[in-house]
Amino acid sequence: MGNVVRESIKSSVASYIGLLIGTINVIFLYTKFLSPQELGLTRVLQDSATLFVSFAQLGSPYIIAKFFPQFSDNSKKQNTFLSFVLIYSFIGFTIFFLLFVSFKSIYLKSYSENSPIILEYFIYVTPLVLGTIFLNIIEAYIIIQNKLSFPTFIREVILRLINSLIIIIYAIGIINFTSFVNLMVFSNFFAVGVLVYYARKIKLLSFTTDIQIISFQKLKPILKYGLYTVLGGFGFLLSTKIDMLMLPAYEGLQETAIYSIAIFIATIMEIPKKSLTRAVLPALSFSINKNDNTTLNDIYKKTSINLFISGLLIFLLIWVNIDDLFLIIPKGDIYINGKTVLYIFLFGKILDLVTGVNNEIVLYSRYYIYGLVLTVVLGITSIITNIIFIPLYGMTGAAIASVLSYLFYLVFALILIWKKFHIQPFSINTLKAFVLFLFTWIIAWVIKDQGFYLYDSILNSFRKDLAAMLLIFFKTLILVPIFIFVVIKFKISEDFTNLVFAGISKIKNMLIKKHSI
Repeated sequence: MGNVVRESIKSSVASYIGLLIGTINVIFLYTKFLSPQELGLTRVLQDSATLFVSFAQLGSPYIIAKFFPQFSDNSKKQNTFLSFVLIYSFIGFTIFFLLFVSFKSIYLKSYSENSPIILEYFIYVTPLVLGTIFLNIIEAYIIIQNKLSFPTFIREVILRLINSLIIIIYAIGIINFTSFVNLMVFSNFFAVGVLVYYARKIKLLSFTTDIQIISFQKLKPILKYGLYTVLGGFGFLLSTKIDMLMLPAYEGLQETAIYSIAIFIATIMEIPKKSLTRAVLPALSFSINKNDNTTLNDIYKKTSINLFISGLLIFLLIWVNIDDLFLIIPKGDIYINGKTVLYIFLFGKILDLVTGVNNEIVLYSRYYIYGLVLTVVLGITSIITNIIFIPLYGMTGAAIASVLSYLFYLVFALILIWKKFHIQPFSINTLKAFVLFLFTWIIAWVIKDQGFYLYDSILNSFRKDLAAMLLIFFKTLILVPIFIFVVIKFKISEDFTNLVFAGISKIKNMLIKKHSI
């Protein structure tokens, strides 16, 4: 257990470092050195590959996670299993490639009018898909053997550092944009090579063509499970990526680039959910399997209120600082046009957070098939709503379509959990948090208005970007303590209160220790 904890801690550190590097890449390097059209193109290629991978890999990483224990009793079975998965996934890629080539005229025609540059680079989608499939498989194979930190470090840190290097050498003129795209594609294969070398070095990996050990009795549930994960994963990714793929067909790549920056900023709100969900999953899984609805209800409500509080605070900080942030971002005068899109997505993220771990409850219960149906319906709904709203409202319409589709999913998940488990995530504290949020929002509004006057005076002494940074710092310094004080004062969340006081106590101990030295 100690090794698992150490691997988890190392993985978390790598994830947060990767988040910082990714933020620098997207918000500062990409916006400064790529034109909006080039930035939009890279996002279309990457999101196309992500969507197609969910089909082409035929659920291979999930198959590894679920069925590897059945083959783990000796190295020959492990190697046979991995060889089977690689061959199986390559068959999936071959099917994808044939379909992609067969229907390429439809793919190209949709972008020919408003985003013709995509026609020159569409073929890069196929190697991106292949590299990502092999990366996902080798990563899953290493992780299932309790080696989490190194593959996480490669994906979250090294790949993002490689992207930083690629954009820098492009910026100084060593390579052209085509070479930039080539290197972006090659980076996944490089990561695969590093992981394979690592796995062979620590004797986790070797290859064999002998797959006779996998009998029909074992093969049938593997293929069935793979099909379920393909449908569910493809439906979910379709709902989250289809807007990014349809927008350039209707509005062009510049609008897509603006849209992508707004989405990236909004995803900051997902950080608390990823961390908290990872922490509660063991208890969640145990309570579901033991039919312990009392514990399950407690987890459901606590995750809901804690994520809601975190989301409201992040929303306030983004909202009060957004104008200053766009003053810092290169070409911010272009990307600020995505403010409405950003606010729509922030609203959607808050709805997701306040419903707690509803998605995880569905997926870890015996009713997971309902989750599969819901994700497929979600994907179809996303296509329909984007077709309706993008021609009417452009990128704002794409944001509306995405949030409406996901709201549909959240509502049905809530209804399903209520029907099957007779629990729901809301409490009186949810209402109290919302009322107190409105109170602090008024304060934030005053702070924001005063910021405009302060900005003019500070600007006389500092550069525009430095003045904006100072204002972000001071507004955050004022707003965060007020929000925390209100939450603690009105006893909205015991967990949140304990976390704050634990942090304060830790800081005090550090200061006392430093002073005593």
